[in-house]
Amino acid sequence: MTTVNSTFTQECETEQDLRPGEMSVNESFIENESPPSYITFRKGSSVIPAISDLQQEFKTLQRSLLNRLDSRFSKQETKFNTLLNDFDEIKTTLKFISDKYDDLDKRTHDVSKRVSRIEQQLKSTPVFEARISELETELAEFEQKSRNCNIEISNLPEKRSENLIQILENIAKVIKQPISTKDIVTIHRVPHMNPQISRPKNDKEGKGAAFLDIQTKEYVELCLGKEISVMHAELIAIAEALSYVKSLISMINC
Repeated sequence: MTTVNSTFTQECETEQDLRPGEMSVNESFIENESPPSYITFRKGSSVIPAISDLQQEFKTLQRSLLNRLDSRFSKQETKFNTLLNDFDEIKTTLKFISDKYDDLDKRTHDVSKRVSRIEQQLKSTPVFEARISELETELAEFEQKSRNCNIEISNLPEKRSENLIQILENIAKVIKQPISTKDIVTIHRVPHMNPQISRPKNDKEGKGAAFLDIQTKEYVELCLGKEISVMHAELIAIAEALSYVKSLISMINC
């Protein structure tokens, strides 16, 4: 076995001759270099082929290492790019959350201002309640006064396409208390208090009830105790004593 002592150099004539991290072996230097005095060679042996083999193996190992390094760096670069993309997505998400938070904070501030205004208004609720109570009292008095001009006729049969104004005029003619049409504000059937009952108020046996709102000075309720047959073009037969009816009507003119 031959022992060889060689010297390697990392110097090169130009920077473009070598790849980063690649080592250069100066073959001429090795060939011209004399072996040390303590190295002996067998007869017929040559140091150059051994050095060439060693150089070839070194280059092969160097290329292998460079390829592995390139592969490793390529993978690391891919991972790094992936991390950068993920980081950009995180930045976008954080910006979105920040914008939402700012919007929520603004809305919360607006709601807080509205609640403060409502609280201030609620502090004056007793004043409003007193005013409402006063208005309700005035409304009740107004309704009571408006009812002073009302006349209710009970047990008046209801017919289809009836003319209540004509019926009222016929009644007025019979009792000799004529009523002008201009004196009638409204005239209508009184609905039942229970909305599920379709029959008019006081209608127990198919007898209707007409509620007449007439501009008079006194309130009078004209009760016709017995059934009245009503036709549009006919006079109304009243079973009640006319004297009693006239006494009631006279109250209107008082």
